Amino acid sequence: MDLTNYIQGALLGACIGDTHAFRLHWYYSYDIMREHVLQFYCTGNEDYMTDFHAVHPSAKHPDSFKYFSKYDPKKVEHEDFKDEFRIFHHSSELWKKEGQPYHLTLRQGENTITVQLAMILMEELTESLKSKDQSVSYYNESLYPKSRYLERYFDFFTKENQHNDFYIEEIHREFFANYAKGKPLDECGKEDETCLSGLTLMLPLVFVFGQNVVKAVSEEERHNAMHLLKDIVCQHSILTHRSNQMAELVFHIAELLVNIMLIKEDTFVGRKAKARYYVQEAFDKINLGDPIDLKDIVNLSEEDVFIGKNCAKKFSVR
Repeated sequence: MDLTNYIQGALLGACIGDTHAFRLHWYYSYDIMREHVLQFYCTGNEDYMTDFHAVHPSAKHPDSFKYFSKYDPKKVEHEDFKDEFRIFHHSSELWKKEGQPYHLTLRQGENTITVQLAMILMEELTESLKSKDQSVSYYNESLYPKSRYLERYFDFFTKENQHNDFYIEEIHREFFANYAKGKPLDECGKEDETCLSGLTLMLPLVFVFGQNVVKAVSEEERHNAMHLLKDIVCQHSILTHRSNQMAELVFHIAELLVNIMLIKEDTFVGRKAKARYYVQEAFDKINLGDPIDLKDIVNLSEEDVFIGKNCAKKFSVR
């Protein structure tokens, strides 16, 4: 397998999927979501989305106000942050409008904060790899750019014009609330947080340190490489998601992705069958129930949206 092409394709796919989906984030009614897709995002006689779109200005989100109305960015910055730094800049007023979509300010083709942060991590990992001894193929823990990533994370939110997404997830808001209380940057993560954005934030680490597993020539090497991967992805996860449950999930998904990288079947059918086996294995470990084919999603009830009731009960969506 050409790992370079695999990694580039996976990262590009994450960016494409994110920019294609952000206009429909957190719709809890499949019927309303489908109605909005047909009304605002389909072209010609198609009944599915065929292009990238920004959020349509007339699309009123059915559920967002229940969430936005519980939070006042201006009050938080004035009382909790004491105006020492700002993370909302000029977007505070957008939280007060009923029917506001979550990513209204993103332009066509742009990415949400979550994916942008993952790409920042990838940039810093790339810088680390440039300084690596090229004669050594193993990627060790010293290549994890934790301090540089935290510096860029802080600047990304506190400096103006770093991103164009007005919606800042609760994990990031809590991070800066903790920082305002005097906690060091690497201890500001939200306690007991299980928001699934943590899976995206660690992806670049899997694609770099997972290569150690793929290149291992013995079981011992593979075991040690997987142990290092687990340690690093969990380290990164707790920067924003301080939860043992989340750390466990992050590692199982990292393990799943590496197992998929290891698939050697020649045919598409063989690769698909092996990948499905690994998906089922990962889901068994985290007890989320059976995986669901994409083609089956259209037949789900409202309660089963995405990967099922078990997941909805176990993990939050924000």
